[in-house]
Amino acid sequence: MNNNITPISHARTTATGELATVVSARAGEALTVARHDGLTLPVAGHLSHVDYLAEGDTVTLAPDPRAAEAVIVTGRLRRAGEDIPFRYQDGRLHLTAGKKLVLQAGESTVELSADGRIVIDGKRLDGFAEKRMTFQSATIELN
Repeated sequence: MNNNITPISHARTTATGELATVVSARAGEALTVARHDGLTLPVAGHLSHVDYLAEGDTVTLAPDPRAAEAVIVTGRLRRAGEDIPFRYQDGRLHLTAGKKLVLQAGESTVELSADGRIVIDGKRLDGFAEKRMTFQSATIELN
């Protein structure tokens, strides 16, 4: 009798959206994860929106159709009490950072620090105003 049954691997039974814990990570990406049943699986990739990952983070998974024994990390659950880093409310995009928020494009940088300092660094700074431009400070230094 010919047996045409193909065994299914443990990883292939990973359901999309299944939760797992990051076992090992490097440079913010998970290398291996452990499912709830204790099976440790290699990570084949991460969706582009997945935050920086560390060991112990809880993540959501999807099976990797290219590799039977690997998974793709599709998301990270926020830790208890963790701030939401951005939100869109009342036509405004709010970005939140605990220590410093950095916007960078090439050689231009804008840094907002938690202590109230704002640093703008670039080759050229242009300011335009339809009406009055106001700078208020105890001291304003030019050159």
